[in-house]
Amino acid sequence: VMPDAAQGLTLISVMETSITGDTYIGGLIFDTVNFGSTQLRAQNVYGDGFVAKIDSSGQWVWAISFNTGNNSVGNSSSVAGLSESNSGSIIVSGTQKGVTDFGGVTKSNADTEFFIGDFNAMTGGLNWISTAGGLGDEDGGPVVVDSTGIIWQAGTTSGTFSANGKSHQAVSQADTIVVKWSSTGVVQEVIGLSSAASEINLPLDLIVTQNDDVVVSGVFLGSLNAGNQNILSDNGNGDGYVVKILKSGATS
Repeated sequence: VMPDAAQGLTLISVMETSITGDTYIGGLIFDTVNFGSTQLRAQNVYGDGFVAKIDSSGQWVWAISFNTGNNSVGNSSSVAGLSESNSGSIIVSGTQKGVTDFGGVTKSNADTEFFIGDFNAMTGGLNWISTAGGLGDEDGGPVVVDSTGIIWQAGTTSGTFSANGKSHQAVSQADTIVVKWSSTGVVQEVIGLSSAASEINLPLDLIVTQNDDVVVSGVFLGSLNAGNQNILSDNGNGDGYVVKILKSGATS
């Protein structure tokens, strides 16, 4: 199964499967791309985020894109994380800048921000959408849902990530942050991993354990302060990191 990108370009950044054998893909499209009988067209030169569903027999079920107006440099959306919710809907994680239509609800942000959305698994219709960020640029990444419906999203910030009274001020060029959202898209907690001013750390993956704790893994250059006296130093060329965060938000 392939999207028809003869008149465009498809960049697939994430894939998720359901317990019923369906497959969801997400990423970025440019120009015109066909997913079976559904045609999507990016509205700007920087591309639009998309999500598409394939059933267990390999047939395209639906495809949606998040259209951002082509009115400023860098305005776009992109999808970087997918996870099935407890109710069977699809949680979509990514990054947004500018004025973006997420399927009937528009979000407007001057800087790049995290977005998190809940979409109907049968139709691709929007249930709700939230964005969060602050001063500087943020980049949303992988997402997981725990057994209680809490949503955990990882990503990076180069400035001050602030939402609902919770915040993290970046120390390095880009700090990893893990954001705890309610099942309806309200920020509950923001946990930051810091490196020194000239250094960097980036998340690559996120999982939830049987106890509803989360584990984030990624790479860092220089040092990494994960909180609760958990401090790492690399070998001079950058290293991988694995950090366990308890469901309370404290670093284990």
